[in-house]
Amino acid sequence: MMASIYVQAQPEYVDRIGFKLESIADIDIGWMTIRKHTTAPTGKQLGDRIYSARQIGNCQQFVEWMQQSYLPKGCLGDATYYQNYIPKFNSSNSLLGNEINLQARALPLLYGAQTKVYMYLKKDVQGKFVPQNNLAEYWRIEANQLQYISAPVYFISSPEQYYFVMPHYNDEVKMDLAADKSGYQFMGFNTNKNIQPYIHLYVPPKIIDDNANYIVMMTKTGKLPFENVRIGEFFERAEQQLPHWQQIGNYSAENLVTARQNLARLKEKYKNKLDETAMLGAPYGQISFMDFVNAKP
Repeated sequence: MMASIYVQAQPEYVDRIGFKLESIADIDIGWMTIRKHTTAPTGKQLGDRIYSARQIGNCQQFVEWMQQSYLPKGCLGDATYYQNYIPKFNSSNSLLGNEINLQARALPLLYGAQTKVYMYLKKDVQGKFVPQNNLAEYWRIEANQLQYISAPVYFISSPEQYYFVMPHYNDEVKMDLAADKSGYQFMGFNTNKNIQPYIHLYVPPKIIDDNANYIVMMTKTGKLPFENVRIGEFFERAEQQLPHWQQIGNYSAENLVTARQNLARLKEKYKNKLDETAMLGAPYGQISFMDFVNAKP
């Protein structure tokens, strides 16, 4: 008679770090909580933003889809849903910092779900795996996400209007990010048959934030759901905003005169291109009052 015995290494714990990743890599650790939404969703209000019962229900459905499609192995998952962060005046911020932050009020209503996948784990007194620290990988499903895939052009934005740039790489739109082609191709992102029918783009690290972002956009038209800003509109918005940022930055009246003179020269220089799409180079979206003051003729 023959018998087979399955041998599994014991998880190896390192003080204040957690279990060694390779020692728990084959363990189906699973979810902290399996979330089932058994009652009808209700709407929600955050500040002046109102989310419908259907939108909240979508969030809940996103969570359930995540947990049905993936069982965390060698890590611990936690799935939750959320809506936009509402920026508020912060007394510890500078006047300029607060004014820039408040532009986020113009962002569209975002709702979605996220999974935190904790890798560094320990066991509690009941012997269950729990996070050793807050280090985790994130997986998100979101509707109307714009804040973390774009860089705001705060100078021409306002709490009512959000202008932005979205630097990204794909085969059609290389911009000046051609060196990041390998990131776009990583793990077959550019050739995966499941995402080919949809807009998919790669935002390299250090462009919007420290992390790389792999984005799949599901749109009815197959086009990006944004409008390009023309050079003429950019100049018009900048002209309107110059006095505002002069006041916020406490710049001199002479600076404002100089900024207006330089803007007038720029308008003359580009007078035959006012209907072309406005483009801002790196650092993307970062333009200030003093850029107009210091602009060369």
